[in-house]
This record gives sequence, structure tokens and C-alpha cells, in this order.
Amino acid sequence: MVGILLFIASISIVPIYFFGIVFLYELACRRTVIYNNLIANRTFFFSIIGIVVLCLFNSLIHGAEKLPNFILLPITVLISFGIRREDLRYFLILMVFEAVVGCVEQIVGVSSFLPSSDVIDFSEEELLYFRKAAGLSNGPATFSVKLLIALFSLSILSDDITKKNKLRYGTILVLGIISSFTRTVVLLGVIYLILKLVINNKNFLFSTIKGKLLVVSICVLIGVFYIGIYDTLLFQLARGEDTVDISGRDVVWERFFVFIENNFWFGNGSYHYNVPYEVGGTAHAHNSFIQLLADNGIIITTLFMANIILKIKKRNIIYIVFFFLTGIAQYVIFWAYSIADVFFYALLCNNLIWKKQLR
Repeated sequence: MVGILLFIASISIVPIYFFGIVFLYELACRRTVIYNNLIANRTFFFSIIGIVVLCLFNSLIHGAEKLPNFILLPITVLISFGIRREDLRYFLILMVFEAVVGCVEQIVGVSSFLPSSDVIDFSEEELLYFRKAAGLSNGPATFSVKLLIALFSLSILSDDITKKNKLRYGTILVLGIISSFTRTVVLLGVIYLILKLVINNKNFLFSTIKGKLLVVSICVLIGVFYIGIYDTLLFQLARGEDTVDISGRDVVWERFFVFIENNFWFGNGSYHYNVPYEVGGTAHAHNSFIQLLADNGIIITTLFMANIILKIKKRNIIYIVFFFLTGIAQYVIFWAYSIADVFFYALLCNNLIWKKQLR
């Protein structure tokens, strides 16, 4: 049920406070699950509480008129503690459905079928960058990250899903990622799938003659395919330009670095910081780590990241690393109250999603 509620919370027409409903449902129906995970992660959780207190002090000292975003972080972590393995399955299936929606949007030529999204008619556009589908999410970036989370869920649930369904779900999710054409997630999604394929079949691929021949054959085919579509691929990734750009991130990052240099220790008083960008507009950092540092300063950021790094284990390292890599080019995690944050902390701390038998 929680997996379904989290999916609903991520739909663009659903208000952000729906996460509160998810939290109340878990308190009513999954107190034991939350408590067990809380006991197992008590040092981590109370460190989060301490960091939130530091953010409040930082905010008060700097006279911020609003509460810091991190005030909601303990609730997000507790929601992640209430997730069970079955919730990953429900979320995965619903994301397969949303991936189909995204593919249909791509074919029809609209960014979204939902009225609350910034609907764009791109039926005449040639570049995939300007033909981004949003699925049921509030934008292509959110849609693509949710699809990446679904790929993670597919891997975690691998032993519980038949090979045919794994292939079906994986193919649809990849097509959904392509329909969103968020370049960071497209590239990382390909790398992730190749890495998981190698890890899961390393004994066969590198210890048998057939496996080695298969690796060589695949590499040759990829090389030929790459040479054949190089111009088209570069044309799409570079948005029709001569070189691949980063969508103005260099300008945004430069302005953030200036702010960080001038506010190194305490940042923006733990309140969300945006830089002026384009005419009359503002922009966040498009980088989770730069945004975290700009908002909170080096002291809180160091304590926060140390708390996270200490929870990385063999079972979750690949997923956390790919969250980090995605966060380098997108503001994905550390919002404190997003769908990505919920699953990030679940993969980081939740012991139950890794167990086949739940009680």
C-alpha cells in the first residue's frame, strides 16, 4: 500500500502535502516496521535530528524568515523506514505503467497528458531534447529519476520476478527513460544496466570460453553500432549544436561558487538558495551537493554527508553511488521531502527491503 501511496504522491496533480498522508498511514498501520528500522538505525536517525537542530540555529542566527527545508527531513526518513519489499514491487509495476504513458506522450507529441503540468506541443520538433515526456510527473527530470528508482527496484526484487517479466519491465523502463530524454539519466541508466549485467554474470562472462567470446562479440557489435549512429547520437545529445553543452549549468555553478566562497561556513542560513538566471528568473544549483553546501555551509554539509557515508554498505553501494552521480548534474536528492529522498534513505537504511521474508 505504501508503494502505491508514494507513487500517487509523485504525480504532478497531487499536492506535496500528500507525503504527510503517507506518513500518517504508516504511523497507523506500520508502527512496528518503522520502530524496528528506527532501532536498527538509531544513531543515524538521531544524528539527522541533531543536524536539523543545527539548521534551525543556523536559520535563526541569520534571520531567515522561513523554516529551513531540512525541518521535514526526519519525517522523510521515517517514511523510508516504513517501506517494505512489497512496496518496491507495487512502485515498480506502477512505474512500468507510467513509462508506457511517457512513451505514448512521446509518440503523440505532447510533454504531458495532465493539465497541471507545463504542457508543451513538440510534435514538430526533431531533437529529442525538445521532445521530453514527463509521464505523470511534474517534469521530465522527476519522471526520469523515478524510472531510475524503478530500475533499482527491479534489481533488488530480481529473485522474486520471472526472467520474462524482468526483461519486459526492464525494456519498458528503458524506453520510458529515453522518452524523458534527461541526458544524465539516459547515460547513467545505460552504464548501470551494463554494470549490473556484468556483475550478475561475471563468472560466466570471464571464466568460460563462451562467455569471453560473447563479451568480445558484444563489444564488436557495440563498436559497429556506435560508429554507425555516432553523428545522430552526437546531434541528439548536443541538442543540434557542434559540441555537447550542459544546458547553462556552467553559468549557474559559477554563480553558486561565488556565493559559497562568500558564505563558506554557514551558507544561506540553511534556507534554500537560488541564483539569478536569465531575465527575471532564478535557478537552483542543478547539483545536489552544490545546493547542499550553498544552503547550509561547510559545517552542516560535512556532518550530514559523513552521516550518510557511514551507512553505505556492500548491498547498497551501487544504488547510492548512482544516486550521487545523478546528483552531480541534477538536483535530485537532499530536497528533504521528495520521492527521490524517500527511496534514497530507504536504500541507505531500510533493512526490510533486502529481505525476502517479511514478518
